[in-house]
This record gives sequence, C-alpha cells and structure tokens, in this order.
Amino acid sequence: MRIRITPFDLVVGTADETADFTVDNTPNQPVFTMGPSMVQGRIRHTATLLASGFVLIAGGTDSTNTVLQTAEVFDPIGNTFLLVPTPMVEPRAKHSAVRMPDDRVLIAGGVDASFFEHTSAEVFDPVTGDFQAVGSMPDFRANHTATSSSTGVYILGGDFLSGFVPVHYDDGLEFDPLSDLFISPALGPLVEKRSEHRAHELSNGRILLVGGGEGTNLSVEEFDPVTGMGIQLSISAGGDQAIGHDSALLQDGTVLILGGLAGRELISINWAYDQAFVYDATGPVGSRFTDVGPMNHSRRWHSATIMNGGRVAIVAARTSTSTWWVRRRCTIQPSRRS
Repeated sequence: MRIRITPFDLVVGTADETADFTVDNTPNQPVFTMGPSMVQGRIRHTATLLASGFVLIAGGTDSTNTVLQTAEVFDPIGNTFLLVPTPMVEPRAKHSAVRMPDDRVLIAGGVDASFFEHTSAEVFDPVTGDFQAVGSMPDFRANHTATSSSTGVYILGGDFLSGFVPVHYDDGLEFDPLSDLFISPALGPLVEKRSEHRAHELSNGRILLVGGGEGTNLSVEEFDPVTGMGIQLSISAGGDQAIGHDSALLQDGTVLILGGLAGRELISINWAYDQAFVYDATGPVGSRFTDVGPMNHSRRWHSATIMNGGRVAIVAARTSTSTWWVRRRCTIQPSRRS
C-alpha cells in the first residue's frame, strides 16, 4: 500500500505574528501554508464540524492557563475566525464535543475554571448560536471522547484526579439526544484504560480509539456498540504519541494521526512530536501504520477536524521551540490511495 498526500492549505498564526510560507510537496509528505490567526489562542479545546461547513472551536486554556468560556467558528469560505457572541454555559477545557444527528453539538465534561472535573454537559445550537445546559454525566470525567455513530452518541474513556493521582476510565456512557440525558448503565470495559485519546466511527459501525493507553506507544482498539466492549487492534512500533495528539478519519477510511507526546510523565516538558501517521484498519496486523511525516512544526494538544471536501483543519498547538501557546489553523487535502 502506498499513501499519497497532495498539497493542502495550512494557516498558522502565533501569539505575536502572522506569516506565510509554502513547503514543496513530496510523496507521503504534506504541504503547509501559514495564514491568519484565531480570535483567541487556545489549547485543550475542541473543534467540531457543523452542518454549514463551519468549524466550532469551544473552550480550552489560553497562554495564562485560564480555562476559557468562549467559542469561535472558522469560516472556510471567508478563511477567517469569528467569535461566537454567546459564551458557553461554563468554562471548559479537556472536554469533549460532538455533532449529534439533530446538528446540535454536545459538549460534555472537562475541567472548570478551578481545574476540577465537570459532570455537567451543554449543547450548542448552530441555528440560534446559543449554549444550553443538559443532563449531567453520572461521574466526573475529562480527557474523554464523544462520538456520534449510526447507533448512538457515546462518551468513552477519560480520567479524573483523586487527590493528585489521575484515575483513568475503561468504560463509557451513552447520551440520548431526544431526552438530553445520559443513559445508564455504563458501557465497557475497554481493552485498555484510556484518556487523552481520539475516537472515529469506522465503516463497520465500530468506533476506533486512537492512543491514550497506559503505555508510551501509540495503541488503537475498536469499541463495538453492539457488545459495549473494546477489541485490541494494534500497537505502533514507530509512533510514540501516547497522548496530546489528534487524528482525523479521512474519506478513504484511513485515520490521519498528528503530533503528540510520548508519555504522561513528560507533560510538563516544553516539546512535542512532529510525527504524522496514517492508520489503515483493513491492513494486515503489524503493518497498519504508515509514516507520512514529519510535519513542519511539532504539535501537542491541538485539534484536527475533517471538513467538507476532505480537508482536515488542524487548530492550535504548542511547539518545542516556543513558549507561546500557538494559535494556528492548518488544512490538509489527502488524495486517494494508489
């Protein structure tokens, strides 16, 4: 199998400047072009594609480590970021956000302004532009994922602090958009306890969980909504992005995995990976990961969102060469495999 990634747009803005550059495209490598900044620099936020093609960027933390209650949208036509006039119901970072079948966005859990985990949840209505509180989760949960699949809306994994010790979940929850309530009992178990992972619905109806496991290497597993349990798939020999990465499900069914950190004990160190991989769930075990990096910038705690037309919007990062919380958006247009 050979993966080709064709030229794409990359918009990058730091906290103090905006610049443009283009990198030549070569096989298995992306092309980046810098551009305008976000309204507000942030990490540990979420980015969710709306039905309109806009991308909702919600919450996160700024350069002073303040948990944000603001949200903004990226307009891909105008190539600009716009502040959402209405604030979120609560400040949130390390939360989840997912567009539901009714086009509302469920925003759940995370940490509050005091960095205590939330049980609360809210929804964003793209028609009114308002945020509204909904039913709470039964437990405190941050660094989890939320996925809207053909069978339901699922919260999987995550963690909370017990004293100063992180406790990681190997279970999940289901949310009912009709009643705006979480359904009991809990789902699971997963094969591994996971937090700071990513999740994508596959064509077989299962949910692929990427990274966030208990080891230092990049591992993936599938969650089966029918059985409510996880199935171990693969561990990357070359990928060390256990946490802090992000990923996007591409149009050909593969998953693009970008940046991150090797282990939880390294969170305080001011560096990040520039690695990029494509994962193919249909490939033979042992060769499902293809290296498509490096990127031009190392990234951690950014977001990657598939947009209409197949581009991936990559928003924000903190690089190893700067003490700034970096505001940046980039997009990638992958080609078909050949």
